[in-house]
Amino acid sequence: MNPKRGFSLIELLVVIAIIATIAAIILPVFSQAKLRAHQYAWIDSARKVNLAVQMYTDDYDGYAMLARQNTEESAHSGNDRTWVQSLMPYTRGIEQFFCPIDSTRPSQLSLLDPDLIPNDPSARYYQLSQRSNFGYNYSYFSPIYRQEASWTIEPRSSSSIQVPSDTLIFGESAWEVKNGVPSGGGNYLIRPPCRFVSVSKQIIDSFGLPGKNNDQLFLGGDVWTTKQEHWQSVSGGLFPWFKTKITIAFADGHVKAMNPRSIRNGCDVRPEWSGFIFDLKSYIWDLN
Repeated sequence: MNPKRGFSLIELLVVIAIIATIAAIILPVFSQAKLRAHQYAWIDSARKVNLAVQMYTDDYDGYAMLARQNTEESAHSGNDRTWVQSLMPYTRGIEQFFCPIDSTRPSQLSLLDPDLIPNDPSARYYQLSQRSNFGYNYSYFSPIYRQEASWTIEPRSSSSIQVPSDTLIFGESAWEVKNGVPSGGGNYLIRPPCRFVSVSKQIIDSFGLPGKNNDQLFLGGDVWTTKQEHWQSVSGGLFPWFKTKITIAFADGHVKAMNPRSIRNGCDVRPEWSGFIFDLKSYIWDLN
């Protein structure tokens, strides 16, 4: 009788090595494919949200969404509403505002609302809406500013947008970024890199607000830095979740994945808006 023959130790080690090598090759490919699928889904979400923006604007006589309705520190879900919430009737759900690879949102957002009523969905959506990964260019489309002793919220009309196809209305965002690492989810508001234009030795406020003091404007989003790799730190709340490109939606309804550096074209980025806009044609934030 012939003895039963099994695998030798060397043969088993060779097979294991081959399987490990194949896995090392295939797994990164699967990972990249999954990441690319998430990116395509994210861009599609941006298109759907931008379509909701267009429908909202049509229903409200051409006026943009209010960034929020109550600017007081005591604002809560019972007396305030964000632009994300205003778009909810036109979208399939709040999940469209959340980047599929962002796992940084706090799990207990509802604790931030002192007036939370248990099982109250409006309170939950109010807090979640402020961590949207799409940030609104509110300084131009719905500026909130102090006029004497009270705050004024002024939604802009679509008729005031001179080149809608070159005007940023919202972009992907992060709540906070330190050393290139995002935290806290997204930010529903983003801040432009520049504000003032110098024309014939006259300083013009591109936000179109009365007066020129920075403290007149309700400040959402974050500040800008002058670093070349500006997404490694704070950039007005913007953040490219897929690193090489940043998803930007424009006022004419189209969405584009752009090089993050191009977001500040036409603008001399300096702290606290001290740098001027030097080319309005390439500066995509302004309505004019």
